[in-house]
Amino acid sequence: MVEVSAGLLMYYIDSGKIKVFLAHPGGPYWKNKDHYGIPKGGVEIDGKGDNEKLLETTLREFKEETGMEMNTKKENLIDIGSVRRKSGKIVHVWAFQGTGKEKFVKSNEFEMEWAKNIFAKTKAVHDKDNKPMEYKNPEELGKAVQSWLISFLKEGPVIAFVLEGPHAIEIARKLLGHTEPRQAIPGTIRGDFISVESYAVADKKKRVIRNLVHASDNRETTEKEIALWFNKEELHSYKKELERHF
Repeated sequence: MVEVSAGLLMYYIDSGKIKVFLAHPGGPYWKNKDHYGIPKGGVEIDGKGDNEKLLETTLREFKEETGMEMNTKKENLIDIGSVRRKSGKIVHVWAFQGTGKEKFVKSNEFEMEWAKNIFAKTKAVHDKDNKPMEYKNPEELGKAVQSWLISFLKEGPVIAFVLEGPHAIEIARKLLGHTEPRQAIPGTIRGDFISVESYAVADKKKRVIRNLVHASDNRETTEKEIALWFNKEELHSYKKELERHF
């Protein structure tokens, strides 16, 4: 499934020149990065009322991310069109003319759910080993882990592929073994090839667990990650003789 998002571009005329409003992404990854774009958000497309869904997402995200209400009616929006990014993601954009006096932009905050999960797992391991934990909250640990992950991914080549078939997600994760390699059983990839790695070792060395492999854990995550890594044209489907029996 192709990832789709929709956004709103606000512009105004100043001394005969067009000026546009752009936003800076939040989160630790984008901190100190010179990256700006239009306020936008993801939307699920199913072929029914798609255009209205895109518009609803556009207006909602603009208000949530900026704290501003759009000062015009929906029918006055300018449909700029859509663009496909390198990742395959399609972005739809509408524009409207602001007043040029929009000064009270408020950035809304939210909790990083994945950081809360990592914090809970890491704390459980430290408690089990009876060792103190350096990080006091999920946000603090999340920022560190995100930085370590980016560094790890840049170290060498990454091979990405898609497996399709009955119970593909469940079976693939069984073959990989436990996320923390020291808990992975023999016969799994992590259990056989990287069993000495652990959360405790990674934390001590200020890095992420150096896992050899990663696999999506559910259908929703799978669809997002496939769209992130591949264009639709890069995915190939074929039938094997064995599939006639399933």
